[in-house]
Amino acid sequence: MVTNQFVEPDSILLPNQYEDNKEIITAETGTVINSIIVCNKSGKNIRINLLTVRLIDVPNPIRCNLLYNVLLQANGSMNLLSLKDQGNPIGELFLKDGDSLICNSNASDEKFDLTAYFTILKEYEDLPI
Repeated sequence: MVTNQFVEPDSILLPNQYEDNKEIITAETGTVINSIIVCNKSGKNIRINLLTVRLIDVPNPIRCNLLYNVLLQANGSMNLLSLKDQGNPIGELFLKDGDSLICNSNASDEKFDLTAYFTILKEYEDLPI
């Protein structure tokens, strides 16, 4: 894994997910989400939701659906960020300091494994983005 003074690649592995409000990632600095891979372990078709939550610099927490009720076939896998939004893949997501991602299914018996790959921008305020 290549790191330097500006970026630090990382990943998170979360088995047996389904919970409604469990945050999978909370950014402590600028963070780019490169991919979110989910694997359906329930043996039946399930629905997956992906939300972002903003808590800082807003008067009240803001929750927005990025993906809602995405069908994941029994025993199947997919990268949620490769799904098409109006014909184009979502690609990557940028989280500001304090932003969180939540990924859940619609019921406790609709379990899935989740692997997220992301890049932490160590000094993103100083980068010419």
